[in-house]
Amino acid sequence: MKTWQGVIVVAYIRSPQRILLIENTKRQKVTLLSGAVEPEDGGSLVKAAVRELHEEVGWRVAETALIPTNLYHQFIYAADKPGRGGDNGSNRVFLLDASDMTEPLCGEPGFRPRWAAVDEAERLISFDDLKPVLSQTMRLLPNEYA
Repeated sequence: MKTWQGVIVVAYIRSPQRILLIENTKRQKVTLLSGAVEPEDGGSLVKAAVRELHEEVGWRVAETALIPTNLYHQFIYAADKPGRGGDNGSNRVFLLDASDMTEPLCGEPGFRPRWAAVDEAERLISFDDLKPVLSQTMRLLPNEYA
């Protein structure tokens, strides 16, 4: 069994307080912006986060804009995930203050970015094992989120 490395980017804006969510319109699932490390990332989690931000919401960010955390989301890929079904996944969580970013664009077909109020973001996320990750991440955000 293989362990796939990946990233979760919790993008937030300060005012009004919002968290960026990604809706998979084909599967009717809502999640945080995430993705696996690909060969073009050279094994770098930061490069994977930068690439995912560009692919999923059209943002070009500097690697230095991402704030690494000590949080990880450990999970097992669903059986229907091509080439990864049943394998382990380990996603490191990064923060991104998106207060000065443009509105996210719809990047990949079938995915739609959307902002959610902090108190509704956890409720909207479709994956129960991801909800505590968001809750823990919220404690790392600036004081106005406390």
